[in-house]
Amino acid sequence: MTTDSSPISKLAISLVLSCLVGSLALFSTDFSLPFGKTGTVDFVQYWASWQAMLNGQDCYDGHAIYAIQSQLTTEPPPLMVSWNPPWTFVLLSPFLGLPFEQSAALWFLIEILLLCLIVSIVPHAFALPQLRPVAAALVVATFFPALNSMYWGQIGILLTASLASFLFFQDRRMPFWSGIALLPLTAKPHLFLLFIPPAIKWIAQASRRDLARFLLGSLGGFSILAVVTLLIAPTSIASWLHHLSPSSVGEVEDFAVHFQNWKTATLATLVRVLISSFTHEIPTWPLVAFPVAGTVVSAVYFFRDKRLVVWAEVTPPLLCLCLMMSSYGWAYDQSLLLICHIVVISRARYYTSRRARLGLLGAAVSIQVLAFALSQYADAPQHYFAWVPPAMLLLLMADRRIRRKEILNKECHSS
Repeated sequence: MTTDSSPISKLAISLVLSCLVGSLALFSTDFSLPFGKTGTVDFVQYWASWQAMLNGQDCYDGHAIYAIQSQLTTEPPPLMVSWNPPWTFVLLSPFLGLPFEQSAALWFLIEILLLCLIVSIVPHAFALPQLRPVAAALVVATFFPALNSMYWGQIGILLTASLASFLFFQDRRMPFWSGIALLPLTAKPHLFLLFIPPAIKWIAQASRRDLARFLLGSLGGFSILAVVTLLIAPTSIASWLHHLSPSSVGEVEDFAVHFQNWKTATLATLVRVLISSFTHEIPTWPLVAFPVAGTVVSAVYFFRDKRLVVWAEVTPPLLCLCLMMSSYGWAYDQSLLLICHIVVISRARYYTSRRARLGLLGAAVSIQVLAFALSQYADAPQHYFAWVPPAMLLLLMADRRIRRKEILNKECHSS
């Protein structure tokens, strides 16, 4: 574990820069992204949901959301309804309070700052050498899911920064702040189900002092967030739970596609598409079977393993497995794999074998090139990107094998 204070200084600088950017946005009339431009298409759902909450409306009512979105354009807009829990909009409220065009532009710049933060703190969290500025810029600029998240105006980069900050604070033994850092992940809890078993084991092995501080940050922070949400919109959580229920499918289909009918970048969707090609009906059981099976396997593995849970070791492969086994998850949700991408590239740069180094770096770049090509030239549907997490998992496995082999070689030479 590293002990220098420079990463904390960088984290503070990033937060200060975020505040400065927000302040500039408040006073700049030219600081805007009109509806329909890059960075606005999905962002409008968060902005409209927050406006609905402030107006005392149901933020999951498609008619209310459509009325708000229609004010942004003279032509009928596509309806974008957010299925995230209502506290998501409270979390994002500092960026949603401006007029839409300024909010979208501010969020776009915040995402750039978050990418800088991620590429800065991930190497420290994994005790790896810091990437040089040019290399860091290339790593981020060639990572398809993160750029896809920026294109849509989604929150994938925020989730990645949240998890990276958790790992960073864990490395620094700052349990309260590591608990606070996890709060944005509650916007998409279905992406992290496989983390539940190691989390239970980690809680059992933590000291009372660290556990108390962690729970104060995580559960305490979430409790405040939930209370604020209920104060702003008392029925919002109940409405969200209702719209997630199977009974709401008919209601929702009147104005939007229910999440049970989504085709996203997961193995569950691939199975559903395959089955529907024969039966002409889309089954719903894979949406439950895959995450449950993944969580059970995770529980068996971690509860049988006698070793302590070290988040820097288990997080990269678990991320890949979570995105593979989730009920649904889009290509921009794979922004979380940026952590794995940075780790693999940072480690590969220091392989003693030039062949292994070039091979792994080439494979990492090839994954992103293929994803870009599918997006730009094939206009591929979302489930065509379900291969990305398994490919990243194979990279992590190759990296582990190469490092073990090099350690054995060093031991043989030294003896």
